[in-house]
Formats: sequence, C-alpha cells, structure tokens
Amino acid sequence: MTSKAYRYQLRLKPAQQAQLVRWSGGLRWLCNKALAEQKARHARGEPYANYVAMAKWLTAKRHAPESLWLAQGPVHPQQQVLQRLDESYKRFFKGVGGFPRFNARGLEPGLRFPDPKQITLDAPNGRIQLPKLDWLRLRLSRSVEGEQIGRPAPDATCDMLNVLTRLKPGDTGGFFSYTGERLPW
Repeated sequence: MTSKAYRYQLRLKPAQQAQLVRWSGGLRWLCNKALAEQKARHARGEPYANYVAMAKWLTAKRHAPESLWLAQGPVHPQQQVLQRLDESYKRFFKGVGGFPRFNARGLEPGLRFPDPKQITLDAPNGRIQLPKLDWLRLRLSRSVEGEQIGRPAPDATCDMLNVLTRLKPGDTGGFFSYTGERLPW
C-alpha cells in the first residue's frame, strides 16, 4: 500500500483566529460544565445522563442569559464535544478507559464539523467556508482527492478540516491521515 501526503493549511485573518480560539475555549467550558453536572448527578445518587440528556442541557445553556455567548458559535462542534464526553463515559463503564477528566486551558478539544453539507470548498480560489465564520483562506499543495480514494470529495474535505482544526502548534510539519492519526514518514 502506498501512502500519499499532501499539505493543507488554514491561513486565518487575526479576527478569524480569535474567533476560532474563542469557540475552542467555549467547547472546553462546555465539556467541563457537562462533566461537573455528571459528577453532581453521581453525588446526588442520580444515574448517568447520556448524550441525549446532555444535548438538552446544551439547548438550555445556549438560551440561558448567562451563557448566550454559546449561541454565537456553531452548534455541531458543541454537540460533538458532548458526544466525545459520552463516549469517554461509555469506555469508562466498560473498563476500557479511565474516568473522564476536566480539560485545562490550552487543552481544548478542537473544533469538529461533522456535517460535510455545512462546509463549502472552493479549491480553485483556495478557500473554504465554515458555519458562522464565512470564507477562510486555505493553502492546498494538491487538490482534495476524495473521489480517487473512494470517498466523496465533500466528506474528504470535512475530514481534512477536522484534522486541521485539532492540530496544535507542535504538530507543524507532521503527517496525518484523514482520521487525524499521525503517519510515519
């Protein structure tokens, strides 16, 4: 099997960078609030609340006066954070993983846009459109080859963007698969 590597880079304006940082911090806040609520439920003797219940908490938080700022960010990445928390609890209950922990500042979960229909790739002009953020400049070393590897290009673009938004500054120059797994070089 032959592996190919292509370079993709988001080139953000300072305002776009600040917005993504705010959204990422909001996701950390949301995850920590949901984890605190789960711990409080356990202390009261109530059962674990699954993803559906946590999604209802999210709706309430997005409409609450003290956290209206959550509604300024896209809802799908917020839902993804709660799904990841739900999955970590399920792994814990199966004995496969440890108990979920609070996320410290700087350890934000990253933004994940799961719906390819929300993302528009304009490869000839080197840009990508995200919900509530408008067009971002995108550096492509090659075109996105989703069709050639048996995946629709919008799905491949969505996965590529999810990997890009989760990378940390220390990942510069690394090689990653569409799933975010680091590839050897």
